Amino acid sequence: MFFYGLTPPGPQRMELMRASLRAIGLNIEPRGFRGFAIYDAAGSRGSDHAFVTGGWCQDYPDPYDFVNVLLYGGNIQEENNNNLAYFNNARFNKRMVAAAKLVGTARMKAYGNLDIDIMRSQAPWAVWNNPTNRFFYGRRIAPRSWVYQPIYENPVYNALSLR
Repeated sequence: MFFYGLTPPGPQRMELMRASLRAIGLNIEPRGFRGFAIYDAAGSRGSDHAFVTGGWCQDYPDPYDFVNVLLYGGNIQEENNNNLAYFNNARFNKRMVAAAKLVGTARMKAYGNLDIDIMRSQAPWAVWNNPTNRFFYGRRIAPRSWVYQPIYENPVYNALSLR
């Protein structure tokens, strides 16, 4: 079962995935969802999906908000589950707990190594994309008024001012 969003580009991505998986001998049964219903379906215990497309916007700029929130096995629950991969590995759970206790450079290094090790040996996710935003403004915008909001990955538009 492949859960996907019905809003474009969801159907197009599903067809691309269907063709790619068929090429390696896997057939999928697509099941489309509108809006956040996909997360309700995929995040409920007993969900019958093998694949789901989803996204995550960080709540705050820290690797904990990706690794621990989305992959820590101790957070798996009956409903409203963020661990859509149902990843629960005791060795990696222990490393996530240890990384969360660190600060500064040690924290970043621990999470970087954890990310690499999880993706190399377990691969609970396949990364689809990671957008890079570029912003262009006219000469009348005061450069000092430009403030980047890292959570939503956009400038704070109401803080922009003219020269």
